Amino acid sequence: MNTPEKPILIYDGDCPLCVRFKQALEFLDKDGRIQMVSLQSDELFEKYSQLSKSECEKEIHLLQDDGEVLSGPKVIEYLVSIFPGVRKFSWLVESESGKKAVNFFYDKVNELREKVKKDCPGCSKERR
Repeated sequence: MNTPEKPILIYDGDCPLCVRFKQALEFLDKDGRIQMVSLQSDELFEKYSQLSKSECEKEIHLLQDDGEVLSGPKVIEYLVSIFPGVRKFSWLVESESGKKAVNFFYDKVNELREKVKKDCPGCSKERR
C-alpha cells in the first residue's frame, strides 16, 4: 500500500461545484498542507490501490499521509481540523450534534452536486 507524502483530497474535476470547493480550499491552504487531485486522474488510482474510483465518484474522499482513506462528512471534519482559518470552529464537529449537522450539510451539498452535474450540459457525460 502506497502512502502519499501529504494528504490527497480527491475531487470531481468535471463538477463545477467541486472545482469551486477545491479553489476555496486552495485559498485557505496557504502552507500547502494537502494535495488536490481530480478523480479523473487514472494515475491516482494506479498508484494508490486503496482508493476506489467508483467510490470516489460518489462522494468526496481524502487519502491521509498514513494511507487511511476518509470519505464524505469525515473529509469535511478532517479539513475543518487542519486549516487555521476554520480551526476555531472545530469544536462544532466534535460534539454529537455537531457531527449530525456536518452530516446533514454534507448530504445536502452532495445532492446539489449530483443535481448540478445532471443538469449541466457540459457535465452530462456518462459515468463508468
